[in-house]
Amino acid sequence: MNRRRSLLALGAVGATACGYYAWHERRGLTRADFGAEDAGVPGSPAISPAVRAILEYALLAPSGHNTQPWTVRGTDGELRIGTERSHWLPKVDPSNRELALSVGAFLENLLIAAPGLGYAADFTVTGADASDRELLLVRLTG
Repeated sequence: MNRRRSLLALGAVGATACGYYAWHERRGLTRADFGAEDAGVPGSPAISPAVRAILEYALLAPSGHNTQPWTVRGTDGELRIGTERSHWLPKVDPSNRELALSVGAFLENLLIAAPGLGYAADFTVTGADASDRELLLVRLTG
């Protein structure tokens, strides 16, 4: 087998594996799994379409080992950004340094997206270190 055929075969195997992984990880999910407001849960805060769009842009942020460790709670005017302990990586990131960088990338995407959708965004660091459950308070005005 020549080099070109070997590379094509390896590429096909890789594409198949990636496709299977993407399918396997997302099977059985419904729209209700992505947010309480979509599920019609009584008492859940309504988030406007503009703030939802800002969060969708923020979610595109890279994260260490693609763990996406951030959590967001709040309403249109105030978002509390924290971390999900089950997404921490104590073996490869014992000091949560990469986790803090990941949340910072999420915040940066949020701060960039907000003005494009008619909001001014300001944030306050509320956590003492990267091990706290809640790290940031973001205020959106607009």
